[in-house]
Amino acid sequence: MDKFLTILSGLLLAVSIYLLVIDSYFASLSLFSVGILSVLNAWIHRNGKQRTMPLFYMGLAIIIIMYVAEFVVGYINQDTIAIYQELNNQK
Repeated sequence: MDKFLTILSGLLLAVSIYLLVIDSYFASLSLFSVGILSVLNAWIHRNGKQRTMPLFYMGLAIIIIMYVAEFVVGYINQDTIAIYQELNNQK
């Protein structure tokens, strides 16, 4: 399970970087998934000999940043659509 989560997290990170490069909307979703997997991996190994607190906080930071970023982007898109509709109604 440990190797599976590590490989999946690395693979998702590579996919996220690729999606960021091609400017896809799914990049934030895949980065959010990397954060969830990091928190899950740290939670599973919390009582082991490995130091998992940095992994936990890194995953938590990724989750919070991606959630807030998606909220802000949605809010900006909503305002932009309202402006376009207002301009279209004035014509």
